[in-house]
Amino acid sequence: MLIVGEAIDNAVIHGNKFSPTKFIYINYTLESDKITFMVADQGQGFDYQKHLDTPIEEYQAQNLMAKTMKFGSPGGLGLALMRKCANQVTFTPPGNKVKFVKYL
Repeated sequence: MLIVGEAIDNAVIHGNKFSPTKFIYINYTLESDKITFMVADQGQGFDYQKHLDTPIEEYQAQNLMAKTMKFGSPGGLGLALMRKCANQVTFTPPGNKVKFVKYL
């Protein structure tokens, strides 16, 4: 549920930019061995490959502190959380649709 919440938050904040006229689409499938969620927004998308290419170790506490000091915000924490908790995370270009799989 943490991953779903983060994906929805990202869709509202970064994708639809809080627009009350834009929608967020959520779908899930439950199978005997896995659950798959899809969250899509009506935003322009983003460079998701940059975040997927960033090693997950970059999101360890000491690295986050350094990024926060340098940039004011570490950025990418929600995506790191998704990558850490889900077994698979995939984006559909232009980056406004994410699908993640968690094996049960």
